[in-house]
Amino acid sequence: MDEHHLEDLLCLLEDSNSFSKAFSDDDTSVFDQAIEAAFRSGDFADLKHMVLHLNFPVNYQHSNTGVTALMASAGHGNTEMIQILLRKNANISITAGKLGNWSAYQFAQSQNQVEIMELISDKSAKILENYHKNFNDEVIDFKLLKKLVGKLHQDEPLAHSILVFLPGYDEIVNLKDDLERMQGLKVCMLHSQLASKEQRKAFQRFPNLRKVSTKL
Repeated sequence: MDEHHLEDLLCLLEDSNSFSKAFSDDDTSVFDQAIEAAFRSGDFADLKHMVLHLNFPVNYQHSNTGVTALMASAGHGNTEMIQILLRKNANISITAGKLGNWSAYQFAQSQNQVEIMELISDKSAKILENYHKNFNDEVIDFKLLKKLVGKLHQDEPLAHSILVFLPGYDEIVNLKDDLERMQGLKVCMLHSQLASKEQRKAFQRFPNLRKVSTKL
């Protein structure tokens, strides 16, 4: 079982739509070549030029490997590129699906790039600090919960269900109302105030729908 902390989720959800954008075949070819040159041979000339001058999408993933500019820079210990990319809000939690699901931090770690690891860790800490400054820890962040469920729904096989624990009946109802606006979800509630018939739905199968169970 993978262990994730709040800062991991914030990084993951920070820019979750930007790296799913579709690009033209020509753009994909150019982006792939620049990342390939940087990742395989440490040649960052084209990639740096595109990031600085051509509005290169910093969270773009190589069409075959899933490698990003940040991962290539981390593996080669290119501090200058790391700093440029982080200033442009490169997402530190994207993983290369065909290369062990490694993140930029793991590529840096594999090459003992200590300075790069510290830069990425500092970025993670700042994201967490900013979240705590702008959100009351005593209040449930329904927006974050909705984004997280949406991300899981997008990435995980449909057969996988999602279980969300909440502190009370009102919170369960509020989240249910939010989630039911999302296509492809069946939200079931588990709470003593509900009739047994309603609660048993949480244990039923719903073909072509992902089940989300909310409970106390």
